[in-house]
Amino acid sequence: MSWRTHRCAPSSGASCRPPASPQSAARQIERARYATLLLKRGDSIAAATHDAGYFDQPHLTRSLKRLIGQTPAELLRNGSELSYLYKTEPFATP
Repeated sequence: MSWRTHRCAPSSGASCRPPASPQSAARQIERARYATLLLKRGDSIAAATHDAGYFDQPHLTRSLKRLIGQTPAELLRNGSELSYLYKTEPFATP
């Protein structure tokens, strides 16, 4: 079954977009990492949403839940250090 057949089934409720490119996935990870660092620094959720370039707070929440495994509120509440399995410096632009 192709991704289009599975993801575009009327019962799935999903959009019919192809999978993200590796470059797009890297940008999403970098943006989530930046938002997480802002939250850990003490910025408000609204400020982190705006500064990291998310459309709104639910967009930030979905992204962090999917990529980091925690919501922004959980990140603010938990003082535990996160383990990043990728580069912790911002990506250099070529």
